[in-house]
Amino acid sequence: MTLNDDEEAAPMLTPTADKQGTGIPADAEGGCSTCHRRFLQVMLVLIVLLCVDIRTFFLGKLNPIEIEKEVSRKERTNTNTTARIPVPSPNEGAQDPISRDSVDGAVENPAQQSDEKTPSEPQPQPEPEPEPIIPMTPRPTQTPEPQTPKPTQAPQPEPQPQPAEPQPEPQSLPEPAAQTSPSVGTEGFQKSTRFSTPNDFTAHVQRGLNIIYTKSGCHMAAWIYHVDHGDLNSKNRKKYLDCSMYDGHWKKQTAEQLLASEDLRPNDTIYVQFMDLADFVQKFLVRNTRVQDLVLITGQKWNRFPERNTRKEKFYTSTTISSNPNVLHWFSHNTDHVGFCNKGCTVPLSPFPYGLRDESAVRHYQPVFTERIQNPQKTKTIYAGHLGDSAGQRSKANIAGTNTAKLPQSEYYQNMADYRYIVSPNGDRPECYRHYEAIGLGTKPITQLHPMVHSHLNGAVVYNNQNWDLEYLEKTLPMDDANPVDRHLVFEEYWMEYVEGLVGRNLRWFDRITGNHSRIADLAVINT
Repeated sequence: MTLNDDEEAAPMLTPTADKQGTGIPADAEGGCSTCHRRFLQVMLVLIVLLCVDIRTFFLGKLNPIEIEKEVSRKERTNTNTTARIPVPSPNEGAQDPISRDSVDGAVENPAQQSDEKTPSEPQPQPEPEPEPIIPMTPRPTQTPEPQTPKPTQAPQPEPQPQPAEPQPEPQSLPEPAAQTSPSVGTEGFQKSTRFSTPNDFTAHVQRGLNIIYTKSGCHMAAWIYHVDHGDLNSKNRKKYLDCSMYDGHWKKQTAEQLLASEDLRPNDTIYVQFMDLADFVQKFLVRNTRVQDLVLITGQKWNRFPERNTRKEKFYTSTTISSNPNVLHWFSHNTDHVGFCNKGCTVPLSPFPYGLRDESAVRHYQPVFTERIQNPQKTKTIYAGHLGDSAGQRSKANIAGTNTAKLPQSEYYQNMADYRYIVSPNGDRPECYRHYEAIGLGTKPITQLHPMVHSHLNGAVVYNNQNWDLEYLEKTLPMDDANPVDRHLVFEEYWMEYVEGLVGRNLRWFDRITGNHSRIADLAVINT
């Protein structure tokens, strides 16, 4: 029996090729299972890759700090499994690059430890150094630590200004003063201390005992600003024109004369009465563009400040003076009554002494002063005495013993010189004659003066007293000679020194002996 082609193919599918009678050829089943396995493997790989990509994507969205922690965590796990050593603490981070490599080398190559071949060890060291990220975490904490001491060492330049050694120079006071005085301008002031030698009044006696009084500015200044007051009668001219003794003198100049004068120079002193101050500002000061560094002295016996001017005019006058670039310094009577500048104030304002009352008081005062030079002892404590009260202010103090009869001028000075203290409350103004009369005789006035506004009296007075009970004052005030009064404060030359000391340079004054402009250091001393 013959078989066709279809029948011949059947014997190939014999039951022997059948697997357990399933009817599926073994070869066909094996090929299918292989395909399934490969398909599953491929799918697994794709899933793993997809997970890795997803993880990487989300890690990229994390904070860089978290990424660094994650990477460092992986590195720590790697190092723990390979090197089997703990991650060093930050305190040991300075030794990480060396200790870790040496330990790794000791674990991996114990034979090299016995041979101690250091050249072979550094070769693997540069390779792991760039790889690990662990040192990155301790280094940021380590680098600021060595940098912090460096700024602390930065104060080393501070000792450099200290070695400038200005300290040894002041030890020899005369030499530095002579060397630095030309630049500072205090040479004349230091040389002129011959007028302020403690307990030595020889120079003042030889010069005629120029006692400071209300009109001393007319004598001391190099120039007097002159205004023609033709509207005043003879009585008022004598009362209000303090510098009338220099009428017709070359040092008394009008605004036009001063502006045109070639003798007006820097460092000159100009005296202006309060009643002429507004005229001085408007006609001279604002027009002067030639002469700089002028020292202005203002005052008046009766007027405290331009009383006839309005409040606005007073403010304009004070502001213009205080902001003028050609005024070096402004000195004035009764600075507490001067309208202070509140904008662009570049000119310092300092007090100028009021002094004794007038020429008559000076004539009575000089003999008592000379006598007390030889007999300065104080036998009594606090002097009340007669108090004038023209402004009705002193009666409010109700001081016992001040309602006595007025004494002759010389007797009044003699009594004052016997006491350590004298009560001297404010009159029509804080400054008064009584302060200076007492200071020159070595008696300390008990005042209501403010220590800042009246600092020019330099501790020669009791400041800011409010209790006028004499028994209380005797119990509280010191009754010894530990702080004697500086009697030099009563001389014109002392106040020339005072002005030059504040200005810090030599100034030109008027010497009443020679009749010329002069510096203090050059003032003539005559023998009597």
